[in-house]
Amino acid sequence: MTPNASPPDPLSNWLRHAVETMQLGVTISDAEGTIVYTNPADADMHGYSVDELVGQHARIFAPPRTGRRLSTEELRAVERWQRDTVNVRRDGTTFPVRLLSDVLRDAAGEPVGMVTLCEDITERQAAEAQLRQAQGLEVLGQLTGGIAHDFNNVLTVILANTGLLTSISPERWDDVRDLADEMHRVARQGAALARRLLAFSRQEHLAFEPADIGAEILDYRDVLDRLLPETIEVRVTVEDRIPAASVDRHALQQMLLNLATNARDAMPSGGLFRLQVGRATMDEEFVATHGWGLPGQYVALVVSDTGIGMDEQTRQHVFQPFFTTKPKGKGSFRSARGSST
Repeated sequence: MTPNASPPDPLSNWLRHAVETMQLGVTISDAEGTIVYTNPADADMHGYSVDELVGQHARIFAPPRTGRRLSTEELRAVERWQRDTVNVRRDGTTFPVRLLSDVLRDAAGEPVGMVTLCEDITERQAAEAQLRQAQGLEVLGQLTGGIAHDFNNVLTVILANTGLLTSISPERWDDVRDLADEMHRVARQGAALARRLLAFSRQEHLAFEPADIGAEILDYRDVLDRLLPETIEVRVTVEDRIPAASVDRHALQQMLLNLATNARDAMPSGGLFRLQVGRATMDEEFVATHGWGLPGQYVALVVSDTGIGMDEQTRQHVFQPFFTTKPKGKGSFRSARGSST
């Protein structure tokens, strides 16, 4: 050791060894986004060697046209952020990752670079999918109970009316017509229930066709006005010159009916039920960030109300078929006049 030389710092060696051997990917880039360090885990995760990555821009990990670098002004305003996104391997394949980034600053507080931890969450997402499948088995219990209850109501009305038809006299054909109309009504309810079950099992062929969503919503406005009480205002706004979109009209109407039902129950003292139709753009950055969809232009339907909302527990079950927060025997749709169906 030369005179006045500082002894080796064992802590720096330990830290380097820890970073070199950890399973999470670690990448350090300068303020321009150029990679100045990456550990073996990060390089191996993306199909490169460490030497191949040093000197490359960090956008090498991002899908095309989504790797925008934060500006110096943006770096000054942030400290740390976490995001789930999609990264690209050397062979062009993509995989889901969770990134945790921290801005590196000099003594004056100016951003000089960024350190990012990268975790491959492919297995985690697979485990979450298995968990959702297991939770779906619990849904089957609710599904079975809902099917039995609703079909029992349908069959009870049909059987009762057919029994009456066998004993009715010819001079009472008007009564026959009324009974036939009633059976027709409940049979349509049964058919609608069957469509819901087929859609749930993904066996129904939805009839998608080009449609003016704004016009469809405006046409259905009268139905909503009749179904909701006068204390609830129905407000519809549609952007000008909305392009046609592919939609199943029956599924759209069923969705609006269900949302109106929930809005009514969430606003017992009245409120606002609002439907907004407009354009929406999903770019590649949106798709990479959210993990679903295809880039392009879309028509967006936004439905909102001023009701009490949902707690977090209810939110976790909101897309489960036949899930309800209402007690047994409640939840049938009632019109503004109070009749039940």
